[in-house]
Amino acid sequence: MSIAKIQRGDKVKVISGAFKGVTGPITKVVTTKKGKKASVRGVSKLTKFKKSFTHDGQTYPGNKTFVDRLLDMSNLAILDENNNVTKVGIKNENGKRFRFYKTTDSIIISKAKEIEPEKANEPDSSDQEIVENNNNEK
Repeated sequence: MSIAKIQRGDKVKVISGAFKGVTGPITKVVTTKKGKKASVRGVSKLTKFKKSFTHDGQTYPGNKTFVDRLLDMSNLAILDENNNVTKVGIKNENGKRFRFYKTTDSIIISKAKEIEPEKANEPDSSDQEIVENNNNEK
């Protein structure tokens, strides 16, 4: 069985794209047809709008939901204990496989259980700032 080099709970830095420079833990990893993607805490969420509609005489209201923005794994770099960008290696010791930081040669301890998933209907503070800035421009 293969082991992923970047996993849920790892602290990463976005190295390219619109959110370059943002750091935070990975909250979710998704496999798509185009490859693996990850959601990083600190990156603003996408806003999805649902239009109201009528079906069989009943009217259903529209709503606005916030969905995690997925970033491609190639745009992420893992950070070590000292918050330096590093690469990840895999060691075999006593029949078990471990991930380790190549800069410090220390074993990576998974923090996936410490990460709580964010609520999908609540925006981040960065989303609220964007909405406020758009309202001020009008």
